[in-house]
Amino acid sequence: MALDLRGARQLASVWTAAVMIAGCGLTHLDLGGGAHVTSVRIADLGGEALAVDATQPLALTLVYDDSFEEAAPHGDVTWTVDDPQIAAIDGNTQVRGRAPGTASLTARYRDQTATATMMVFDLPQALEVQAGDRNCGVGEHLAYGALLRYQHGSTEDVTARATWASDQPAVASVVAGTVTGQAVGDTRVNATYGALTSSADVHVAAAVAIRVDVAPATLQLAIGGTAALRATAVFSDGNTLDATKLVRWQSTLPAAASVGADGTVQALATGRVTITATRDAAVGSAAVTIGTPP
Repeated sequence: MALDLRGARQLASVWTAAVMIAGCGLTHLDLGGGAHVTSVRIADLGGEALAVDATQPLALTLVYDDSFEEAAPHGDVTWTVDDPQIAAIDGNTQVRGRAPGTASLTARYRDQTATATMMVFDLPQALEVQAGDRNCGVGEHLAYGALLRYQHGSTEDVTARATWASDQPAVASVVAGTVTGQAVGDTRVNATYGALTSSADVHVAAAVAIRVDVAPATLQLAIGGTAALRATAVFSDGNTLDATKLVRWQSTLPAAASVGADGTVQALATGRVTITATRDAAVGSAAVTIGTPP
């Protein structure tokens, strides 16, 4: 029978036979002509990244002093991980991801060891657009967020990394989650992250007052005296308007100073009074000091 020299060489480079020689005790007979394992390495683990609950086969490569390589028998290799909460060994043949994190994988073959670092990650499951307020005026801004939800409960804010778009940019534009009202109407903004998408509606109303300036800002009157205040409204679209007759005037101390719908202040008694002018959610004020007549 012809002898397969390559097959015999490969087997002999891995295995040795123990023989008992009478009177000499136990010795080892090298069947492979001197080839020895000089190093071992963990076979490719698919980029050394593993999803939670996913598995990856384990394999160890033996490297001989004559550069020959072969896979080590599973039964001859011991596999361990330094953090079993992140990754676990199943049946000494595969590694399983258990929780997001990094773990060190070690393979031991006889007196040789090899290590590899594995990153376990969770898989994204859904994207959610978060909007506290979906209504704004022309020129106003709304802050929308994009929240990535993973399969095993963790979340991540991906607002800055998501791709944003508006169905009608002429009504409302959106950049990195910041929505700006452009014209009266309704539209929808969309966030995309990888293969996941989510959206939220936006309603844009007419421009609203964002500031009211009252002039003069300070006023001194004697009892019985009068003075006229003027209110200028600054709107969310950048426009300004003389809103003296459009604001709601109020006095913090009506017994000392009253104020009419046209902004006219009348001094009634000595004291310090604040006159306010309100338009939408914007409020301006003037400080009035009332003294006795000379």
